[in-house]
Amino acid sequence: MVTPDGEVFAGESNVRRTATTTPRAMVARLAARSGAGDPAWATGKVRAPAPYPFAAAVERLHRERLAYDPVRGEGIVLYAGPPPDGLTRRYAAIAGDHAGVARYEELLRAARASAPGGSTARSGPPGSRTG
Repeated sequence: MVTPDGEVFAGESNVRRTATTTPRAMVARLAARSGAGDPAWATGKVRAPAPYPFAAAVERLHRERLAYDPVRGEGIVLYAGPPPDGLTRRYAAIAGDHAGVARYEELLRAARASAPGGSTARSGPPGSRTG
């Protein structure tokens, strides 16, 4: 950076996506691939009753018929790296409208509530057609 009188300053820039822009970008990519248009979505956290490897956690979603389906363009997507506590994973619920998102979140809560020690917590505002 250079001031109007010619003094030079060093600067640093760490440009990256944060907060809801990363899940929004993920939802947009998934929607584009499925042809689902601009779906409604929400993010949250789900706590497993025991540590599960990522593949096992995704398999549970498939068994419960909650996993994201690219043909329908809706479902639950687990995202982010391994959970720091080994139990709590971040998810995005994606559906054609807010009622569908609420339905997926309720089904996820019900599935986790039926497992000993499982719980969910919603985090952040729901995504919307306006972002």
